[in-house]
Parts: sequence; C-alpha cells; structure tokens
Amino acid sequence: MKKLIKGVVKTGSGAVGNMLIGMVSIKIMAVMLGPAGTGLFSLIRQLVFTLASLGAGGQTALVQGIASRDGVERDSYVRSVFWLFVLAATISLVTIELFAPSIAMLVFGESTSEFVYLVRWIALPVVLMHAYIYLKGVLNGYRAIGRLALIEMVGPLITLLLVYPVCISVGQGYALAFVLMLSAAQFMMIVVSMATLHKQGWLPTLLIARTIIVERSDFRYFITISGTIFLTSLIATGVLLAVRALIVKNNGLTDAGMFDVAWSLSGSYVMLILASFGTYYAPTLRQTVAIAERTALIRRVLRLSIMLMIPLIVSVVVLKPMLVRLLYSSEYLASLEIVRWMLIGDYLKVTSWVLAITVIVNADMRIYFWTEAFWNLGFLMLAGLSMLYFNEIQGIGIAFIVMYACLVIYYLQYVRRVYELVINRDLLLPWLIGFFVVITASLQNWNRSSVDWPSAVTWIIASFVLVIVLLKKAERVFIFSKLRLKLKVK
Repeated sequence: MKKLIKGVVKTGSGAVGNMLIGMVSIKIMAVMLGPAGTGLFSLIRQLVFTLASLGAGGQTALVQGIASRDGVERDSYVRSVFWLFVLAATISLVTIELFAPSIAMLVFGESTSEFVYLVRWIALPVVLMHAYIYLKGVLNGYRAIGRLALIEMVGPLITLLLVYPVCISVGQGYALAFVLMLSAAQFMMIVVSMATLHKQGWLPTLLIARTIIVERSDFRYFITISGTIFLTSLIATGVLLAVRALIVKNNGLTDAGMFDVAWSLSGSYVMLILASFGTYYAPTLRQTVAIAERTALIRRVLRLSIMLMIPLIVSVVVLKPMLVRLLYSSEYLASLEIVRWMLIGDYLKVTSWVLAITVIVNADMRIYFWTEAFWNLGFLMLAGLSMLYFNEIQGIGIAFIVMYACLVIYYLQYVRRVYELVINRDLLLPWLIGFFVVITASLQNWNRSSVDWPSAVTWIIASFVLVIVLLKKAERVFIFSKLRLKLKVK
C-alpha cells in the first residue's frame, strides 16, 4: 500500500495541476465565446484525438515492453517502436490530406473550403501528438513518474497563456487559432520531454541514426498489444466524435457545448484517480509474476479507488451547480441534466477501469477489444436513440450508466476467473455502501440549480467520515502517521 500511495501522489499532483490550469483556460473560453465557442473547440479537439488514435494505441505496448525488458533488449525495443510511431504518424498525415473533404462533411456537416482547410491544418497537432505519445511512453516505461507529472503540466500552461488571444481570433471568425493553440501545447511538451530523456541518458540513439531498424520480435510484441488498443482507441474516440457531430447536426453548437461541459466535468476529476493509478498500477502489475501478489495488488487498488471515489464523487454531486458556474458560466446550467446522470456513472467507470487493466496486462487483447467495442458501440446506439427518437440529450447520461454497469459485471467475472480474486466483504461491502451513498446524494440534489450549503457540507463531511470508518486499522494508522509526519516537517 505504501508504494501504491506514493505512486498515486506523484501522478495525482500532476493531474491536479493539469486540471486546475485547464479550468482557468476553459473559464476564459466560456466567458469569451459562450457554449457555441466551447462546442466548436471540443469538436476540433475530439477530431485531433480521433485522428491520433494510431499513435495512442501504441503507448500501452511501449510502456509494457520497456517495463518487461532490461539492457540491450530494452534499448532495441525502444528504438524499434520509435520507427513504428514514425510510420503511424505518416499514415495519419496522408489520411488527413487525402480525405479532408470527407472528414469535414462528417464532422462539421459541411465540406466548404473553409472547413476543408481547417481539417488539413489539423494534421499538425495530430503528428505532434504522435511524437509526444511516444516520448511519454518512454518516460513512463522508465518509471520517471515525477518528471512526467511535471511535463504533463507544460501543455495546459501553454494553452492558458494562449487562450485569450486565441479566443479573440476565433471570435473574429478564425477557427484555425484553436488548431494552432493545440499544436503549440503539444510542441512544448515534446521539447521538455526530449530534454528530460537526454539529461537522463534515455534518449534512444536511433533518433540521430540514419538506418531504420525494426526487430521482428519487437514488432510482433508491439503489434500484439498496440493493434487491439489502436482499434479500441479509434472506436472510442470515433464514437465520441460521432456523438458530438450528432448533437451539432440535430441541436447545434450550443448543445454541443452543453455536452462538453458534462463530459469534461465528469472526466476531469475522475482522471485524477485514473491518471494517478495508471502510471503506477499497470507497469507494476505487469512486472509482478506471482498470482498471489497480483491478486493482492488488484485488491489494494480496488480498495483505494473506492476510498477515493466516495468523498470525491459526493463532493462533485452536491456542488455541481456551483462548479458549472465557477468553471464556465450561468449559460451552461442546462448541462446539469446530463451531468447528474454521468456522476453516478463515474463510480462505475473507475471500478471498470481498475478491472480492465488486468485484461491488458494479461495480454487478453481479444477480450479487451470486444468489451471496449461493446461499450462504445452500445453507448453510440443508446445516445443516438435518445437524440433521434426521444430528442432528449440527457439520455446520453443514462446510456453512460447502463454501459459502464455492463462492463463492471463482465470484468468482475474476469478477474475472479483469471486472477482468482475473491470478492469478499472487504471489497464488496465498501463498494456497495459507496454506490448507495452516491445515488442517495444524487437523488437529493437532482433538480437543484444552486447549492444547498447546509446539506452539501453535511454530505461532504459524512462521506469523509464514512471512508475513515471503512478503512482497515492498518490503513488508518499508515495514513494518519504520514499526515502527522508531513505536519511536523512543515
């Protein structure tokens, strides 16, 4: 538990920094451009993520490959994967340039020269994202968690510095400014990452070599993992892009902005947990060989995620009207219709993610592909049904809950069968109590457009007390001893 908490704290601090900086940027954008402006930005950003999926699929394979190798074999793998990332970036670039008119029509509903020109420029942040994903994977694989957390803050900081002039340009009709802002953020993270790798002596010698060498064994290992993750990443980002495009087509950019608030608010604080665990959890589980040790690690991560989720989600539930006003503006309060559903789904999302990592680490890529494809295609189908048949945007939030509930049920059976994880009282009871508390807090604050402070404070305090009660004695002693030590140092 000690190593786990240290890993979570290191990456969690970076995630918190990113979130806080990102909040300020979005606030400026929301005030200056309104829901339509943030809706357009979310559409462009999602298009970049979708077109960069070919590189995103290789990050997990790169991290696991580095973590499972030493010496010459590890160096060979890092160099081989570098050229595979170059190939992926080239394919993405060619695809964008060849199909720019079709992409513009699918995403923006128009294939005018303005939108085609915008899509062609999107190739720049897509290629830069491939480069950063590779460098990030190398840093993660070498376990430079603290340095990576700091590097991850560079991009949001650059965005914050540029957001005001960019919003002025976009307000004057130059949507290309959004693309250039995303490119600048990626470029600076690449520069800092390369400087860090060079300083530590981890920068692959192949970066300055002329010969392209991809070892056959490295290629097979990389493709086995990255191929499946690429397809799932493409489906996931593509589905989210399709949902955003569907909202724009049926309701316009304003409702797309409302959806972006719900998706961002739901995703931002949850990423504090997922990012914190991800950098430590997956590589450590991969390096652990004994089944008993693996099971113990999964159990620790599950318990810690539950303890973090309960007060965090409850706090967001009771404070959501204030958070929307604070992070965006009163114009975005209509987004609460979706937010209230997705906050419940977040509890299931974190649990399913902790369990899903076990599938990737065990290299059961076929299972991972079909479960992720099931979630995304099911989510798209239910979201489309809500929008096209019922004309209700909040149905997207309901779809979010339903699909994550399905994932939790399936992955739970997987870890019981493959990792011999016993779902005993130490895991099941805290989880059920936490879920009940989240649902109850949500129902009490369901239609509120302002915060009921006496009730909110009571809920927040009660959720923290509940966590203290649910912690085992050894866990409480460890945490409180660390807190006392920190206070003494200060």
